[in-house]
Amino acid sequence: MSGAWIGRAWLALVALGGTAAVQARDQRLLQAMLVAEDSRGTTEPELGPLFQGLASRDPGTLLRAIRGLGRLERPALAGRLLPLLKDPRPAVRAEAAHALA
Repeated sequence: MSGAWIGRAWLALVALGGTAAVQARDQRLLQAMLVAEDSRGTTEPELGPLFQGLASRDPGTLLRAIRGLGRLERPALAGRLLPLLKDPRPAVRAEAAHALA
């Protein structure tokens, strides 16, 4: 085996490990978002996971956060959702509109 091949194999393993770590972190955030929505929190710390989800680069996490905030049916949260109506992604705009309705 060449040193270059071993180096590429090692980099692939590191990348997979990094991906697994990101997936685990995303799963923890998704679980925390579900708990925040289910508990119908009212304070910033209680709703924090949903707010974190709004900042996620993962589209699925972002859409779940929007949906979760919408399900709380609180006009005070509209300020967090209104900017998403201008998002370049149609799915995000649609979910934000639905959450605000």
